[in-house]
Amino acid sequence: MLNQERDARIWLASVEGVTPARFRRLLALYGSAQEVFRSFDVQARGILGERAYLELAAARTDAYFDALMDTMRKSGMQAVCTEDPAYPPLLLHIGDPPPVLFVRGRADLSDARMVAVVGSRRATRYGLRQAERFGRELAQAGVTVVSGMARGTDTAAHMGCLAGGGRTVAVLGCGVDVVYPPENRELFARVVGEGGSIVSEFAPGTEPLPQHFPRRNRIISGMCAGVLVTEAARGSGAMITVQHALDQGREVFAMPGPVDAPMSEMPLQLLFEGACLVRGADDMLGHLRWDAPEAEPDEPDAMPELDADELTVVRLLENEPLSFDQLLAQTGFSADKLNMLLTTLEIKEIMKQLPGCMYVLERSSSHVGGVLS
Repeated sequence: MLNQERDARIWLASVEGVTPARFRRLLALYGSAQEVFRSFDVQARGILGERAYLELAAARTDAYFDALMDTMRKSGMQAVCTEDPAYPPLLLHIGDPPPVLFVRGRADLSDARMVAVVGSRRATRYGLRQAERFGRELAQAGVTVVSGMARGTDTAAHMGCLAGGGRTVAVLGCGVDVVYPPENRELFARVVGEGGSIVSEFAPGTEPLPQHFPRRNRIISGMCAGVLVTEAARGSGAMITVQHALDQGREVFAMPGPVDAPMSEMPLQLLFEGACLVRGADDMLGHLRWDAPEAEPDEPDAMPELDADELTVVRLLENEPLSFDQLLAQTGFSADKLNMLLTTLEIKEIMKQLPGCMYVLERSSSHVGGVLS
């Protein structure tokens, strides 16, 4: 029998089919999550519907709860409830805040300054570079960068934030013990290892189903004071996050791009409709009335540091352009790892992809230690 209300809330929120709205209606009916566990009966069928009613009935055992806690413990996972000081303060004020957030990494999500950076999974080189730059500049200004860990824009924003020495939060459309997309496994580890957080309202083990991502997007915008859209074509899923932001009263920022580029369609439309045009983090900080610490000037010719795996790829490309398959064969890396390395090198403007999936260095270079110079 669950004897702590907080534990009972974690249990109730973990059951598939118990949405935030149903969670609150059950608490109103029974008075507490503990009482749902003790006294759950046919009264709940009208709130849950038949499928969710059966799911909750099956989960109402000590064995289910013990297995949930064991999974969380083994994954280094914590839970943050709406009553906890660590719960994101702005998220409390949206229409349907998640009653529980499952977290890997730093569990305190009460950061005073959070901004979301979102955009296309198929971002252009320009879009990737700008998402990385905004992430880095926001981090250097002491802002927590929030995104969704998806391919493309999200990945670049998280990586930029880490490069800037900042804290980043990745909100998932699956359980926080599920690495999605799989090629971001190393980025997951970096986020957790460098003071960031992997967050989800979905229980451990939940798969990344399409219907989860619109729900995920309301958390991305709800945690933050503003949402920046870098690149997105018409009809992009990023528009769901923007709509949530508008409904939640958040600021919407958009980055200008080439007027005839498909990936500029959504940012330009948002600007036409009144979004704030931004050229860099300073524009966002000024609009939000957040003072930025004075940044150290960059060394004019400083080159990004490369780790051993990145250097392996660069050295192979020094002689001639190579295809993905050629790099795969010559490095011995897994396809997921090579994808991640190529994305990182492209964001750092060290390598670019040519037509026909050939890769080539953008700069002729020599290596000193682990640095391109």
